[in-house]
Amino acid sequence: MKIIFTLLLCLISVFPIMAQKPGKNTSASSDAAYIRKLNAITSFYNTFGARIGSLAKDYFEHVDPEKGVTGKEDDYYGFTDGEGYYDSEVRALENAAKSAPLIPDLDRAILACVGPLKAIRENLFKAQEYYKKTRLFELDKFEKGKLWHPVFVKGFNDFIEAKKNLYPLYNAEMEKYADIELNKILKKYGNGFVFLHHKAANYGERAIKTATAEQFDEALFKKQAAAFIAVYKELDEYSRLNSAKLTKNQKEYYRVVTQSSMSGYNDNLKLMLDDFEYGKVDDDKLNNSLNYLVDSYNNYVKKMNTYQSMLY
Repeated sequence: MKIIFTLLLCLISVFPIMAQKPGKNTSASSDAAYIRKLNAITSFYNTFGARIGSLAKDYFEHVDPEKGVTGKEDDYYGFTDGEGYYDSEVRALENAAKSAPLIPDLDRAILACVGPLKAIRENLFKAQEYYKKTRLFELDKFEKGKLWHPVFVKGFNDFIEAKKNLYPLYNAEMEKYADIELNKILKKYGNGFVFLHHKAANYGERAIKTATAEQFDEALFKKQAAAFIAVYKELDEYSRLNSAKLTKNQKEYYRVVTQSSMSGYNDNLKLMLDDFEYGKVDDDKLNNSLNYLVDSYNNYVKKMNTYQSMLY
């Protein structure tokens, strides 16, 4: 299944989540360290991890894992972004696993991604030279390519599996910190207009990230979509029942953001849940629904960025 979409990951600029380390005694330095750790994993998924995943897909499209090298590999370029970039990204991921605060399960999952990256590193750059720059495969009739093949198959498959296993642990940490921050907002503003918008924004981001992840987790998506829909309903009812308490700006925010753009995202989530419930989802249907969902989410985020000062 190939999903085509453009996702605006700019929600953080509207409702910043200043993550902190759980526990009774949390210092500003530990807050910053935790943020750096999560940011390193986020960067990995958004850039380097996605690049290696694409590289693996490209290789397996050219070479059958079971049959091995067949002569189609003249179009396989290896890793073209440079050794310095590759090494720095692997090092950053490894440092994230070893840096405080230590989270044993998460750190082990990070290092499980690092291992395969190191195992295939040398051959990736040899492959670029072999297939793209010098075309040495024409001279040795793919002999080196045949030797590298089992290394690539194992390395790529191990990496794909490790990245898949890391995601739920990473996602759980992100949600844990978001809940801590939401609790801070609840204490500051009470369970009203401001808090419910923060909660809806956060739950909406969770759902869209799961929806657009490389490995679509249907059960998790259903759970997160239902959570957002419930918060949206609570927010909409609160806003209508307490209209007299809202400022002029908040009423405008409710009209332009909540009723206009947030409602569109809410409706698309409902439609997707209905499709799952009635068994109307195949790859094409899911692909189409996700495109609509992402478009509505992007519109929602744009409106939040534009009108954010009116919320408070």
